[in-house]
Amino acid sequence: MNTKLIVKAFFGAAVALTGARLSAETRVVDKLHGPYFSVQEAVDAASEGDTVLIKNGVHDVGGKLDEFTTAMSNRVYVTKSLTLVGESKEGAIIKGAHATEGVDDMGLGCGANAVRCLGINADNVVVSNLTLTGGATHNTTAGNDNEENNGGGVYVANGKKGIVLVDCIISNNVARRAGAFRYGKTDGAGSHGNCLLVRTWVHANKAVDRDPVVRGCLAAFCLFTGHYSSGTISYAATFVNCTFADGFGRNHSDTANVRGYNCLFADTWFKDDGKAQWSNCAFNKQDATTTSTTNAACVFNPGYDLFMAPPLVDYRLHNGATAVIGKGDASFLEKIPEAYRTLDFYGHAVDTASVSLGCAQEIVTPTGGTITFA
Repeated sequence: MNTKLIVKAFFGAAVALTGARLSAETRVVDKLHGPYFSVQEAVDAASEGDTVLIKNGVHDVGGKLDEFTTAMSNRVYVTKSLTLVGESKEGAIIKGAHATEGVDDMGLGCGANAVRCLGINADNVVVSNLTLTGGATHNTTAGNDNEENNGGGVYVANGKKGIVLVDCIISNNVARRAGAFRYGKTDGAGSHGNCLLVRTWVHANKAVDRDPVVRGCLAAFCLFTGHYSSGTISYAATFVNCTFADGFGRNHSDTANVRGYNCLFADTWFKDDGKAQWSNCAFNKQDATTTSTTNAACVFNPGYDLFMAPPLVDYRLHNGATAVIGKGDASFLEKIPEAYRTLDFYGHAVDTASVSLGCAQEIVTPTGGTITFA
């Protein structure tokens, strides 16, 4: 994707959201040549409405103590309305740090000197085209839901609005709860729209207690892979056209704050009977507590041979994936803000006349005959 176009698009979005002054600046972070040598340095120097353009490189120095109720160190801590955009999604990396002191008894890396990737304590913050990886939290017994124990990748302060992470990678982060991402302490479905996760790959995050993926936000056209949990993968979130693959777990059954629409669960992902709401979703596992009558229009056992090349992170649907092609309900796209409805995870245009399940809407015809993936 063209970085110049991304900067232009998201800079415009930030101005529209914040009513920023016309003289807003773009501050460039280049760890070798400057003018700003760390992301935090540029964030601290920026004014409301500015854009911080992060050049490719691993940005893994420094740490700033947040102002949450239970404080901890963040590689980047944002307290003003800004746009953070990377030069390229795979190349511009904000890297936190797993703990080496007081590490949790599972050895995941939560502990006293952990560094979270990104803390957000402001309205109207847009983050795009970045990888957020290697972050961790504390692991105190004072409270599972304390800020210091949640969101090794990203933590957003309770009540903040206009938060958007789009076209990002959130990977290999750990926390006591909500390994990848957490929005505040308000789990109600009515607040999920305050914080959007769009076209983002969430991969291989872990939690000491539960919920290795996201909590408290609305995720649209996102890909979740490499998460394994004997408990639940999320306690509170709204998922629209998301794909869950290469993992094991269930979404929380005992809360009405988990909702999914047009989602696709491959491998051994499954749902269970309970208060969570699922509509037009496909699950690859059905058991005694998983029935097609629990929620609206769900299907089971669509098969795993749906995608082009999972080892290459190519989860586009091939033309034999008839169980999920065109099975979505276009009306559920209205749950996504209009600006983010038109492109799927791979940047392919969404055909509202025939919506498929999952994050990928492009239907690909394999060359050289039928391709089967184990």
